[in-house]
Amino acid sequence: MLPRLLTSSFHALRAAGLRVSLGRWVGLLCLGGVFLLTAATYQSPCTEDVDASDCEALIQSDLGDELRGDGGADLNWSPDTPITEWTGVTIDPETKRITRLDLRNLDLRGTIPAALGLLSSLERLWLSGNSLTGEIPLELGHLSNLEWVTLRGNQLTGCMPDEFRDVPYGDVGELGLPYCATLQHAALLGIRDALVGDGTPLNWSADLDVSEWEGVGTNSLLRVTSLSLSEHGLRGNLPAGLGSLADLSSLGLSRNLLTGGIPAELGELANLRSLDLSRNGLTGEIPVELGNLANLSSLSLHYNRLSGEIPAEFGKLENLRSLVLSFNQLSGELPLELTNLPELRTIHISFNRLTGEIPPEIGNLSNLSTLVLWNNQLTGPIPAEIGNLTDLSSIDLDNNFLTGEIPVELGNLTELQDLWLDNNHFTGEIPVELGNLKNLWALGLAGNQLTGLIPPELGGIPFLAYLVLSGNELTGPIPAELGNLSHLRDFNLADNRLTGGIPVELANLAFVRTFRLANNQLTGPIPDELGNLLYLEVLSLASNRLIGEIPAALSNPGKLEVLDLSDNQLSGAIPGSLGSLSSLGELDLSHNHLTGGIPAELGELANLTVLDLGHNRLVGAIPIELSKLRSLQELGLWNNQLTGAIPAEIGNLANLRSLDMRHNQLSGELPATLGNLANLRELDIDENQFTGSIPPSLGNLLSLRELDLNENRLTGGIPATFGNLTNLEWLDLDENQLSGEIPAELGNLLNLQALDLGENDFSGSIPASLGNLTGLQKLDLSGNALTGCIPPAMRNIEYNDLDELGLPYCSN
Repeated sequence: MLPRLLTSSFHALRAAGLRVSLGRWVGLLCLGGVFLLTAATYQSPCTEDVDASDCEALIQSDLGDELRGDGGADLNWSPDTPITEWTGVTIDPETKRITRLDLRNLDLRGTIPAALGLLSSLERLWLSGNSLTGEIPLELGHLSNLEWVTLRGNQLTGCMPDEFRDVPYGDVGELGLPYCATLQHAALLGIRDALVGDGTPLNWSADLDVSEWEGVGTNSLLRVTSLSLSEHGLRGNLPAGLGSLADLSSLGLSRNLLTGGIPAELGELANLRSLDLSRNGLTGEIPVELGNLANLSSLSLHYNRLSGEIPAEFGKLENLRSLVLSFNQLSGELPLELTNLPELRTIHISFNRLTGEIPPEIGNLSNLSTLVLWNNQLTGPIPAEIGNLTDLSSIDLDNNFLTGEIPVELGNLTELQDLWLDNNHFTGEIPVELGNLKNLWALGLAGNQLTGLIPPELGGIPFLAYLVLSGNELTGPIPAELGNLSHLRDFNLADNRLTGGIPVELANLAFVRTFRLANNQLTGPIPDELGNLLYLEVLSLASNRLIGEIPAALSNPGKLEVLDLSDNQLSGAIPGSLGSLSSLGELDLSHNHLTGGIPAELGELANLTVLDLGHNRLVGAIPIELSKLRSLQELGLWNNQLTGAIPAEIGNLANLRSLDMRHNQLSGELPATLGNLANLRELDIDENQFTGSIPPSLGNLLSLRELDLNENRLTGGIPATFGNLTNLEWLDLDENQLSGEIPAELGNLLNLQALDLGENDFSGSIPASLGNLTGLQKLDLSGNALTGCIPPAMRNIEYNDLDELGLPYCSN
């Protein structure tokens, strides 16, 4: 009675349309408590006369129903009948393995079950003379003992397993179907023609064995398993034919010139594990079909022009470990579905246009090691749940609009090496718990609104190399404990409200390269001990309230490239020893109380591009040695008490772009050699005591934007060569003793915005050509002896003194 009940129940379920195999049905009964079925009460189709694995392959794969199709054959393959009696099944009595399946001319319908590939001892497979459809399963190629195959008389499509080439008997040659590898190779030739473009021709040819094709990986059956064609000059659209390479496990086409969209057909590559299309010019949306790639482990689409949202279908990629979509134009929110991927280790989606908040569910990604979302438009707080991701080694959320406080839970991430939260809107204090991150290598919190003290606990992070806290509202002293960071390379606390002195303990940062404390409220002297930082490349202490002298020891760091001590209250002389800093490119000591002369030793700084000594109390002459600074681009000596003439040798500074000597007591004539400074854009020497005429050679300065010679004692006329200065925007010659007529050539200066010729001795009429200066916003001609009339076009100048001239406007 029990066997009849079991089988009738089984058939009732099948009749109801439920796909339940006998093996699963027996398993369900066992789970329900029916453990006492024995041979005495129930005869299983699997007997001791057949190998259990072969029997299981037939039973659990529903082969009978697959082959019956929608009502064709009358097979006796059922749970009631032992497999030894099933139609067409031959079992070797010694090995108990199924060796033959003879199912010819039985009006079989449907598709050939892939599970037949599990019958590893099968020698003969006869399925001819039926009505089977669909493709021949590639799994049949696993039957290494197969000697005979007949399949004719069906309606099969697609391609044949390549292993069938070695089957000695049968009719596979009569089917008219290509072998799968041959079909793939033909597809590759089409792909070649679509992608080669103007790049280096691929050696893909039907005359060459496919195993020798460049960038093509194959298996033993010559089926294509990988394409690696990075940096091959490929161009054009990605062919949809790539989707026909069913065995492809790796597709790498990065660093080419590919354009257009990503074909949806790539979603058919069921065996694909790695897809890299990065660094091309691909556009359009990411196809949702890529969510079908169940075996995909790595997806790299970065550095393209992809748009639209990240497909929620990516949440089906359960084997995905790395998702890299950076440097595109993706928008929308970070899909919540991504938080369901158990294997995900890397999320790299920087430099896009993502919006919304980081979902708290991200804390479910227990294997996540890299979270990089910088330069998006993300809002809201950092979820505290991120503190659960104890495998995280890198977090980069720079350049977003994130708000709230930095979660103290980040202190749980003991494997963290990089934490970049720069340029957001974080508030509150820096959590002291960050001091627990003993593996941290970089901490970037710059450009936020953080307040409070710098935690001394940060000094206990043994391997910290980058500490960047600039651009916040931090207060209080610099903790001396930061001097314990013996591996520190980049130390940046600039642009805060820090007070107190510079701790001498910071001189223990033996390997530091950049040291930035500018724009704070620091007081006291510069510690001499900073000269012990021999690897220092940048020292910026500008805009504080530091006092005392510049330590001569600062000449010790031989690699120093930038020394900026400007805008403090430093006094005393400039140490001549600074001239030994052979790598120095920028020296800014402006806005201090420095005295004495300019050391001639500064002329030894062959790599110097910026020298600004302005707004001090320096005296004496300009050293001729400065003319040796052939790399110099900016020279600022303004607002001092310098005397004497400008050395003619200054004209040798061919790279000079800005020369500012205003507000001194310089005298003598302007050297004609200034006209050699072909790259000069700003020449400002007003408020000195220069005499003589203006050198016509200044008209050679074709790059000049600003020329300011006011408040000197210059005589003679304006050189006509000034008409060559067509890039000039500002010309100020007022309060000199210039005379003669205003040159008509000034009307060529169409970019001029300000013209000041007041308080001189000019005579004659105003040149009509000045009416061409339509961009002029400021004009001063007062205090001269001009006659005639005013060009009518000059009425529209916003700031002018024309009414003071007492001259009429010229008639049109």
